Amino acid sequence: MLHELFLLLSGHTSPILTPDGLPPDFPLVSPSERAILTSLSSLGHLHIALRISCTKITSTHPSTIARAVASGIETHHLHAFRTQILTVERSILAHHNTSGTYDIVSLAKVLSGFEGWERTLHYLHGLTTTVLSKRLNGATIIDRLRADIHTGFPTLEAVALHLLKVAETAWLREVASWVLYGRLPTSAWGAGADFFIAESDAGAQQQADAAAADEDGAGGAAAAGALKEYTLKPTHLPGFLRPETASSILFIGRALSIIRLRGTTADTTATTTTATTASPEMSLLPSHLAHLRALTSPLNPHTLHTSIAAIRLSLSRHTLQTLLPAARIIDIVHVLREFFLLGRGEFAVALIHQSSEGVRNRWRRAAAPAPSMVVKEGEVSAILTRTWGVLAGLVGEEAVDERLDTARDLLYLSLSAAGGSSGTADSFKSHLVGVGVALNFHLTWPLELFLQAGDLEVYDGLFAYLVSVRKTQLRLQGLWRSRRPVRAVGAMRAVLKRRERAERGVWATASLAVFFLETVVEYWQGEVIAGEFGRLLVVLGDGVEDGPVAEDEEEDDDVEMAEHDIWMDSGSAAAAAVEKETPHTDTTKKQQDPESLMRAHQLYLTRLRRGLFLADGVFAPLLKRFLIACDGLASAIEALLRRHESADLKREVEGEGAEGFAVRLDDTSIALLTSPTPHTATLLAHQTVTSPNRIYGGIHPLVSTISHATHLAPLLAAVIAQLGHKKPDFVAVTRGPGMPTALSIGLDTAKGLAVAWGVPLVGVNHMLAHTLTPRLVVALNAAAVERAAAERVEGAGAGAGDVAPESAEASTATESTQVVSTPSSPAPAPAPESPIAASTSTSTSTSTLEPILEITTPLKKNQIIQQPTPTEAPQFPFLTLLVSGGHTQVVHSRSLTSHNVLVDTIDIALGDMLDKCARRLVPAKVLATHGNSVAYGAALEDFCFPAREGSECRYGYRYTLPGGKARAAEDKAEAEEYGWELSAPLSKTGPAMRRLEYSFSGLGSSVERCLKRRKKELGGVEIGEGERRALGRKVMVLAFEHVAARLVLGLEAMGEGERRGVGTVVVSGGVAANLFFRHVLRIYLTSKGYQHIKIVVPPMKYCTDNAAMIAWAGLELYRAGWQTGLSALPLKRWSMDDDVYIEGEEDRAEHGVGGVLGAQQWIKRNVEKEEES
Repeated sequence: MLHELFLLLSGHTSPILTPDGLPPDFPLVSPSERAILTSLSSLGHLHIALRISCTKITSTHPSTIARAVASGIETHHLHAFRTQILTVERSILAHHNTSGTYDIVSLAKVLSGFEGWERTLHYLHGLTTTVLSKRLNGATIIDRLRADIHTGFPTLEAVALHLLKVAETAWLREVASWVLYGRLPTSAWGAGADFFIAESDAGAQQQADAAAADEDGAGGAAAAGALKEYTLKPTHLPGFLRPETASSILFIGRALSIIRLRGTTADTTATTTTATTASPEMSLLPSHLAHLRALTSPLNPHTLHTSIAAIRLSLSRHTLQTLLPAARIIDIVHVLREFFLLGRGEFAVALIHQSSEGVRNRWRRAAAPAPSMVVKEGEVSAILTRTWGVLAGLVGEEAVDERLDTARDLLYLSLSAAGGSSGTADSFKSHLVGVGVALNFHLTWPLELFLQAGDLEVYDGLFAYLVSVRKTQLRLQGLWRSRRPVRAVGAMRAVLKRRERAERGVWATASLAVFFLETVVEYWQGEVIAGEFGRLLVVLGDGVEDGPVAEDEEEDDDVEMAEHDIWMDSGSAAAAAVEKETPHTDTTKKQQDPESLMRAHQLYLTRLRRGLFLADGVFAPLLKRFLIACDGLASAIEALLRRHESADLKREVEGEGAEGFAVRLDDTSIALLTSPTPHTATLLAHQTVTSPNRIYGGIHPLVSTISHATHLAPLLAAVIAQLGHKKPDFVAVTRGPGMPTALSIGLDTAKGLAVAWGVPLVGVNHMLAHTLTPRLVVALNAAAVERAAAERVEGAGAGAGDVAPESAEASTATESTQVVSTPSSPAPAPAPESPIAASTSTSTSTSTLEPILEITTPLKKNQIIQQPTPTEAPQFPFLTLLVSGGHTQVVHSRSLTSHNVLVDTIDIALGDMLDKCARRLVPAKVLATHGNSVAYGAALEDFCFPAREGSECRYGYRYTLPGGKARAAEDKAEAEEYGWELSAPLSKTGPAMRRLEYSFSGLGSSVERCLKRRKKELGGVEIGEGERRALGRKVMVLAFEHVAARLVLGLEAMGEGERRGVGTVVVSGGVAANLFFRHVLRIYLTSKGYQHIKIVVPPMKYCTDNAAMIAWAGLELYRAGWQTGLSALPLKRWSMDDDVYIEGEEDRAEHGVGGVLGAQQWIKRNVEKEEES
């Protein structure tokens, strides 16, 4: 029986001893013995059940802590119980005999050997049963064990204390994996299944966005480095863990996770940064591990918080401040305030204006009611693109707006789901353009250490809320300011008085609405946002609002910022622990740790929501209803004003004209062109006068306008004298795009000539004329060849009295204020000063041909361009790359009047950027050699690629394509020699990488910053001439590559059939004269597989603005049957794109007519009837 009893106690089932003891019919057992055997049997079966429970927990329970506790019970407590069994059995055998068999033994003595174990096993069995049945997580198990160490039973308290140590040790291992390596603890049930930190839904969305960016061509780095977001699980937080400690643990692990993830994908430029951040967990592991090892069970909340804080501060001091300095954080916070919170007023005004323009344009061309209108993603992003262009235009030529450049790189506008309950942030998102839009922040490394996706969602909500109020305010303000009519007399005066009395209530309501909105906006910006932002700046270490800073103060500010870093804060116990590890001399300096900074920033956002009443459940919904009512009022007022305007026009009351502006062009040009056949043309006269703008360092609008008005009439008189009593077939004139003040001088003059001669007027699109220039030059060359052949046949040169064929058509054209005309009847041959008639020899030499270039191969080093002159004009379809001081765009020309702008600049033009860089890089003595011209870009090329002595050859157009080892070596050599590095425009990873648009303002700003930094490094001395040349060449390389890369993207964006049909790229504009630009463009296109595409460049004098190209464009339009009505007005904006409609041309927009034919006053003639007659 004893043998059976000990087997049962050891965990083996017994057929005799059941959980209730011996069977009732078991003989020879007294009641007292039966009771003792029942107790021992219960103890054995309790041991068996406990072993089974522990096995189930260790094999099936998802909690690491639960499995650790079960393993501790099995290996420690059950092992001790089994040891006790052997001890009791050994004592019995030793006491009674030496034969190794049992003698008569008192059962009471056996039972006394297991005193206290029944309570222990019952406790352990109850614990394991609860863990299994309720699937307790690790935090709940720890909380129960911490409660059980105070039961009052010393034995059970000792058991609970041991198991608590086991559980807390397992919990600390999970914490160590997170705070030492930034990795969630893993198990068969997944990463962090029982941990109080888990990956959030935002992390999954980030990975999906990164994958989408990879599909769009943003690069594999985005997908490979998809950022994960993490969150706390309240149900898995142990009771001893303070909320602030849990938040610190979350921050530490998240920071390490981001560093580990981004360490291999970030584009680090400083070698010190790479060395410091390559493996932060390894360099900081010993000290951080020591803090965790110092913890003892049971864990003390204060001690745990101190250790975690010490790890947090150590990480901040050694890693985070290197990755994300204080200056960068402050700069980003300012950008968020200026653009998301509308602290920069001009951004709000420009964005609202551009969005309103987009909405109006959609209404004009909408053929269906508003509910069926679909807004595309590209239309929304274009709103912000145009806004950046407006803001770039407001920045002075020499000024550098770094925050604007930062915002352009990081912010983008996209469609968003509008809706939500009334008064929430989402309910305001549709107010800007009628559909839900979101202002997004491209969260890049290492800003992820500071900002989280949730913060950016709050910013987006605040932006939608603020911009909705601001838009309504500006709309009503504009109507209120325009309410007063012009002065009137007579009957009109009485009409206006009656209107004023009738509409007094409407305007009073509008006035009250404006007053309320102005008051609210002023309170929000001046009190709430400014006040909270000031408090945040104190935490950041800046202390005061940003404002205009004098140049002599910038260096002091930089020194201050370098001496004060916001990432750490001394004075706490944790900081004292870090001080022991890393002693330093300055003990009084206050530094803020990153977690405190994030908390301060999130508190700042919370206070903003409260202060702006967005979190108010009553005010926000009422404000939404008020804004809708104000929009309805504004629409009614606008309709009322349109009715008044229509009524006033019917009364034929004369009012004042619109305000005019001067154009940027500084040339007054006139040309006389004759074209006997569609493929030949002769330039009979071509004269140009340039206004004296050199002293202003650029084009002065007033000086240029005065020059147009002064020189136009004398030039015109000289040309008319050549016509004699003849008259041209038509008059061509530039109608746009440009500033109306200067355009109207030429347009009015052309109207007068057309009326006087009784011939049609053709208003030409200036951009179209540039596109058709190569066709003009080929026609001029063809006529020269025909004349030379005729001279050989006749055996004598043509005299001054030769005349053109009777069928010749002629035109008069003006560029800006330029007039061009040709006779409709026989006219004199070209004058001696004419470019075509410069040679009178009997054979055709290359000197008689205009040097139009067809570039088919790259230039060799020191090679002068000697490319073939094409004899065939570019045939539709073809591409035009217009690169000048006012425009940079790629145009796909399908026919004479059908075009599509594939790529356009969003800020300044390429020529404008080169001119600005030239003024900073080219010495004044070199600029002086270029006369009165303000085209400083040509001087930059001459300076950077000087001609060698005794040779016309250039310095050498050495160019290496990007992306290879050779280019990387060149860039590295430049960085080592000069210390500056420049990046190509729109080259950062993100949505901007493949946008079909040009941007040059950022590159110009980078040059300005580079020069300032180099001057500071050289002790106030300007850089030398050699470095100026190198920097100028680098700027041209990056800018020209940007132009070529977007041209390739434009080709790729075309359909396969359209792309195959393109065989020519016409390069026109002032920058087309840059030989290095042609060289880079040819090499780049060839490298991308477009070697079959010809690059055609007109002569320099036709690349820039001139009247000859206007005459030719007018000629082609005239032959196609188009002419312009005499009521035509100059057009400030006139895009060639068929999908872009002209402001104010509602009739044509409704019929889907845009682009070249989108202007009013076009008249279609019947060319067939004219030919028959």
